[in-house]
Amino acid sequence: MQTVAQLASVYRLTDSFSLALTCYGMSLIKSVTQLGSHHPDTLTLLESLAVMFRNVLRVDEAAILYEQVLQSRERTLGWTHPDTLRVAINYGVAMVYKRKYDEGLELLRKAAEGVEGLLGSDHADIVW
Repeated sequence: MQTVAQLASVYRLTDSFSLALTCYGMSLIKSVTQLGSHHPDTLTLLESLAVMFRNVLRVDEAAILYEQVLQSRERTLGWTHPDTLRVAINYGVAMVYKRKYDEGLELLRKAAEGVEGLLGSDHADIVW
């Protein structure tokens, strides 16, 4: 699974999206079958696939995957976990791409507050 997923990442980075999609699909099928749909490795694959979809402006598909990953991460890790917050940020950006500005901005605002809570308001990554 890991090797095919890594190959998918290389294909994504080299703009070979159809090959990346094929590899992600193969990896996801095995991951869901062997590990389950809520396993961290499966969720990481789904998130990587969502990133690829967003990068090629297939934002409807990206948003569906981000929502699925966010719900699972929040349920298992909690809202303030860095992995959950990263997915929330990416999902918020996807919603803005879809022109669902209110939903996207609300997700981004909530995620920014979570990041600020983790890092502190004086951290360089926090700009208000």
